[in-house]
Amino acid sequence: MKKIIIIVLILIFLGLGGLGVFLWLNTRPDDTITRIGIGGGGAFLNPMIDPTDENVYYVTSDMGGLYYSHNKGKTWDRSVARGVFTTTHITDSGVVFAGGYGLYTSTDKGKTIQMIYPKNVKHSVSRCGWNENLMLADNFDNGYIKGIISNEQNIFFVTIAWEGSMRLIKTDYNGDNLSILYTEETGIVDPASDIDVRMAITDKGVYISLGTKIIFYNTNINTIATVYTTTGYIKDLCVIDEKIFFIDDLEDQSKILYTTNFATFNDLMDYNTLPTEFTKYGEAGTFNWHFKEIDGNNFNNIFLSFSSPVVNPVSKYDDTVDGIMKFNGNNFEWVFDSMYKTRHVTDLNGWSYGSHGPFYGIYASPHNNNICLVSNVETIYLMEYEKEETKKIKTLHCNDHGDGKYSTNGLEVQTTYFVKEDLFDKNHIVICTTDMGLQNSYDNGKTWQRMEITQTDYDIYNTCYDLHFDKYTKNKLYGLWSSRHDAPYNPTIYDKEYTKGAFAVSTDGGKTWDFEYSNGIPKDAIPVKMSVSQTEDNFLVAVATFNRGFYLSRDGGKNFVSINYGMEKVEDLIYGEDIVLTDTSIYCLTAPYLENGYWKPSKMYEYNISSASSKSIDLGDIVIARSLTYHKEKGLYINVIPTYSYKWFEEYNDGSWVNENGGIYHYTGGKLVKIFENTDGIFHSAFTSNGKMYATDTYGKIFVIDENGGRVLHEGLFTMLKNISFSLDEKIMYVTAFGGGTYRIKL
Repeated sequence: MKKIIIIVLILIFLGLGGLGVFLWLNTRPDDTITRIGIGGGGAFLNPMIDPTDENVYYVTSDMGGLYYSHNKGKTWDRSVARGVFTTTHITDSGVVFAGGYGLYTSTDKGKTIQMIYPKNVKHSVSRCGWNENLMLADNFDNGYIKGIISNEQNIFFVTIAWEGSMRLIKTDYNGDNLSILYTEETGIVDPASDIDVRMAITDKGVYISLGTKIIFYNTNINTIATVYTTTGYIKDLCVIDEKIFFIDDLEDQSKILYTTNFATFNDLMDYNTLPTEFTKYGEAGTFNWHFKEIDGNNFNNIFLSFSSPVVNPVSKYDDTVDGIMKFNGNNFEWVFDSMYKTRHVTDLNGWSYGSHGPFYGIYASPHNNNICLVSNVETIYLMEYEKEETKKIKTLHCNDHGDGKYSTNGLEVQTTYFVKEDLFDKNHIVICTTDMGLQNSYDNGKTWQRMEITQTDYDIYNTCYDLHFDKYTKNKLYGLWSSRHDAPYNPTIYDKEYTKGAFAVSTDGGKTWDFEYSNGIPKDAIPVKMSVSQTEDNFLVAVATFNRGFYLSRDGGKNFVSINYGMEKVEDLIYGEDIVLTDTSIYCLTAPYLENGYWKPSKMYEYNISSASSKSIDLGDIVIARSLTYHKEKGLYINVIPTYSYKWFEEYNDGSWVNENGGIYHYTGGKLVKIFENTDGIFHSAFTSNGKMYATDTYGKIFVIDENGGRVLHEGLFTMLKNISFSLDEKIMYVTAFGGGTYRIKL
């Protein structure tokens, strides 16, 4: 009997243990996906410190997502959300609200985030691959959220719709009990960029700045009135110790005013004393003061961001000084400054990675009145300021190893294009990035170093779009470079006279580059994709440029010739999108473009290498072809984004909403056959050497494509995934993202 009981207990234990193992295997974190690369590369917005926990920091990015840190910025993670949040607010109880094309909230310190306004969303469409979403809700346009403020019970927020109507809306913390308190026609064309809205709240009501005026909504008696008007522009607005502070940026001066009744005003600029090395007040234009946040209610500790022209610029790049000052009750003292368009910070005794302006956010700690977070392009700074001591400034965007190497800490907001591995050194990995040129890692992605660049090449190093490692020469690689930021995703090219680009070569593994290596591609071209066929006896390189079409080199990139014969131009441009080189042909794909609010379709051409002639290929109903994929045995594939128009209200209202054609098409026998349908849109696909196909879409999913269509391999990654490349070990796949950095995935 005792043996039976023991056996039963063992079986029960094993059963429960097996169940436990099963549950653990199905709930443990996915360790097959890691993010690699250096942090930074996009603009950081809206830094915040949790008033209930001094260890919790937040920041958003113009590339999308809410980033959070639970250890004072040492490491960061990202909430999964499909929005670009340009407006944020944190309540006294630590609830986070973020706004863009919708209102989102997080009640668990950033771990999860959900949309609470608008309700009943019918469509959420990525704007042709951008991660700014257009959303339609029941019966009305939700507009673009421009300001958020709270009291103990409710959230108040301002939306401005595309047709220009402004709304003040109140709801509870869950997005329920919603009411529109006030509407006004503003005439705004683009609510995302045409007006700044600031909000402040007291126990009497809500103050709202609308460019040239401040209005006040009395929450006690439900009335609204204009309390201040200006010939200038209201830059910021907040309440400190029952005083209303705001910045009035006039044509010839900037005023930092505070008042209790909007009848009499005091100007903090009356106390202004500035260091002598910068332009004096009134001498060379206005000071542009941005009043962001305070440290509690301490009137003697106010942080402000500051921008001014420089009287005698050191070079043509040093045209503006941006900095942070602190008002101590008597005057302003410098805390921090940087040179706009340069790559150093004067107060850090040398070059600091990614530290150029302008400043987008400043947030003083509610726990320590001498600490604040500052965000700008590429970087978040933690500033500890003591008058009697040397100020402490450190970046939170990456980990500095003290030897010029950096590693990611989770703040990966850069756009990356491709990951390429050195054929001679398995530990050498290169990532192509926007705004940061390229990044080299010599320890298999653990730490990273930016390439070296000289001032003479500064104009064209901005973005590296594609790379190829030479198969036969160690440390030699070829790259496509341009001054144009994210050119392939702009439907038009602006400032064409400032565009520069190059097919360049490096002979030291990517540390330095010869931008004068090749001839034949116009100097104002934007080269974005290359396709290479390299043997010991023959080296062909085909290049697509986004504005000047397509080019072929038969001598490894030293000399190129145009293959643009018979291709459709838009004014004087050919929008080259992608290119594929086969044994006999070159397939050239052009980008769609907007005309009167509607997309004009992509075009594809086949260039015969031996006869130097080209012909057009009929793409049928395809409008937005994003990229090409080629496999020697299986043929050519076209990756397609769904079609829709910017006139999306009209399409929705008359019932003709179009969301079709997205997916992967196989071009075979002169015909197009859709092999996989995806209404979010396939951005890129690629084959392993054994013929297995993988694809990315614009909403954070990776697919495995086979004869039955496709199945999801991973989902819930960044908003828009981009290109796929494979490691020398084909069990490893790299996936890049528009604004979300780089993923390394174990297959």
